[in-house]
Amino acid sequence: MVVNEHIAVEDMVALAQFCLLPDDDLNLACVLKSPFIGIDEDTLFQLGYGREGSLWRSLQTHAEDDITLARHVEKLEQIKAAAFTQAPYEWCMYVLEEQGGLEDCATRLGAEVREVLNEFLSQVLLYEKNNAATLQGFIHWFQQGRTEIKRDMEQGIDAVRVMTVHASKGLQAPIVILPDTTSLPHASKIPSLQWPPDNDGLPWHTPSGRSNHPLIRPERDRLQQNAKEEYYRLLYVALTRAADELYICGATKDDKPPHADCWYSVCKHALSALDEAEEAEDGTVSLASPASQAAAIMGATDAESARHVTLPEWWHKNASNEPAIRWASPSSLVAPVMTSQAKTSSNNAAERGTLVHLLLEWLPLAPSHQWHNAGSDLLARHAPHIPEEERQDLLEQALRVMQDDTFAEVFAEGSHAEVSLCGTITMPDGGILNVSGQVDRLCVTEHTVYIVDYKSNLHPPAHISDVPETYRLQLYAYRELIKQLYSDKVIKSALLWTTTPSLLDMTNALDTTESTPPLQIA
Repeated sequence: MVVNEHIAVEDMVALAQFCLLPDDDLNLACVLKSPFIGIDEDTLFQLGYGREGSLWRSLQTHAEDDITLARHVEKLEQIKAAAFTQAPYEWCMYVLEEQGGLEDCATRLGAEVREVLNEFLSQVLLYEKNNAATLQGFIHWFQQGRTEIKRDMEQGIDAVRVMTVHASKGLQAPIVILPDTTSLPHASKIPSLQWPPDNDGLPWHTPSGRSNHPLIRPERDRLQQNAKEEYYRLLYVALTRAADELYICGATKDDKPPHADCWYSVCKHALSALDEAEEAEDGTVSLASPASQAAAIMGATDAESARHVTLPEWWHKNASNEPAIRWASPSSLVAPVMTSQAKTSSNNAAERGTLVHLLLEWLPLAPSHQWHNAGSDLLARHAPHIPEEERQDLLEQALRVMQDDTFAEVFAEGSHAEVSLCGTITMPDGGILNVSGQVDRLCVTEHTVYIVDYKSNLHPPAHISDVPETYRLQLYAYRELIKQLYSDKVIKSALLWTTTPSLLDMTNALDTTESTPPLQIA
């Protein structure tokens, strides 16, 4: 496997390039979508569409009114500052360990990413051994090379792997499915610039299919023949990856028969010529080794291990079409509403909300008897410009919320911050929706699940009836997802206003969402 081409390594390189040039919009968009930040498509669109200036400037502007984006900006600022004070290896370790980048990558991309990133770190050390330890120099050096690692992808992996035929070389699996075998090699696969076979002479542009010049036709035929031979070499690789079962599938437009030269036609023709092959009424051709032969190959001693199995009736029926289901984030389930946290909010109130969110995120990691001291230290580091008396008042307000009897368990040991949820739910209007979002605080106890979502409105509503519908539907979506995991538990939901701060229990109010207007996706 080529380390440079792995998505986790590409994300690390993109993050380094952001530190060197924050105004590269495309690169920053890749960073924002990477596991290190992980924003969704809707948020990225809101940041990018119709912006004035760079994407980085747009992110900073939106962060003034959005507590989640404010955390992302703070994280990127910390990583960017570290890049100018630390050597490349030290900076990479800071990103992967202190900022949790390694766990973020492993959660999204799988455990195998650890081996890839370890090799990436080895390349960083190799560079620093022989060169000046600068991040820009390392990125340039790394992109000029090509590092490969060999590993046994079959060992200890219990998963379905989706890959190209090229990537499957040297691998084997019990069951292999070839889903697209009706495509033919495209003309674009032939390089547009060609050199003479003997490397003697001038290069020429690849002739088009319309050219019949006597000097061009033989060369065009040679290129097409080379492409066809490579096409069938890949078929050999694909056919020899399966240990037990191989499924050759394909589809064509308008139910037209597949081309005679495609993989599907070639394989069907070859199988149909065998006496042992069986062809069903729908045209499916199957070939199976006799049970005795399979048992002998596997070294089986129990005849039951190679018994004949009768396929159920549904196996022979085509799957019914499923209705298209849209994806949405819980925060975009209705048209956006203007609240008092918009452009008119003061910088002071926004900063207080950010600091409260910081306390609520980190203090639960410490024992409860250390919350006061830990909170004082945290505020002193992040807000030294705020007077001590105001910092203590802010801390006391946050601690009152955390120690509220109704939701005290939300911040107790074992609770979790920023928990990602994903699934399919039925909305109050009956619509089916795929939802992907992130709960600010989640706690699962023996009998109860607590869901808390933070909001930074400058003037939060005092009554449940005044809570914007978008907030209620957001909590409703979280609750419906949690129900699928913990159907036997009581689920309690609340909104936490970080600028006050205060906690509003929304558990009973969510049942009234059934009377809400039809679902809109912003």
